[in-house]
Amino acid sequence: MATDSHRMPPLATVQAALYRITESLAAGLGRGSSEPPGWSELEWRLAPAVAAMHGVSPLLAATLRWQCSPHWSCFLAEQREHTLLRQERITELLARIDERAHSAGIPIIALKGAALHAAGVYAAGERPMADLDLLVRPADVGAAVAVLLALSYRDGGTTWKHQGFEPPDVGRRTSLGEHADKP
Repeated sequence: MATDSHRMPPLATVQAALYRITESLAAGLGRGSSEPPGWSELEWRLAPAVAAMHGVSPLLAATLRWQCSPHWSCFLAEQREHTLLRQERITELLARIDERAHSAGIPIIALKGAALHAAGVYAAGERPMADLDLLVRPADVGAAVAVLLALSYRDGGTTWKHQGFEPPDVGRRTSLGEHADKP
């Protein structure tokens, strides 16, 4: 389907394309076919956004054997590299938090993505992580907050479920998918 660059295709067309792309990516991850899907121009243009939304770009880079557009291959390779670089930053941050928490005598446990990585469930660069989830006993919250503040983090807001912190010099990057410089 040829698209006019100044007009969006009808919503039903976009929804159908998003569905086909998602199904193709899931099948590609599951079966590892070497044949690229017969996507339309619109679908190839939407594919990077779909992969980024599902958080599978770096995994696709390692597993898909499709020989297709240089744009798609370059996007996946860049996503894997940015994910790897972010993982390294998160690992370094977790080590600094752990060192300070240990010195303060408080247990802090990394959860979710960091815990899965530490357990060897996935390799560095395979899974995007947008944040670092930490578990602290209620009695140690004040000391844990002090640890994060000492690392130049600042209060990012509190909900009924958790307290958030933001890194210093938070700059909002507006790139598709993962980027090593995102806070």
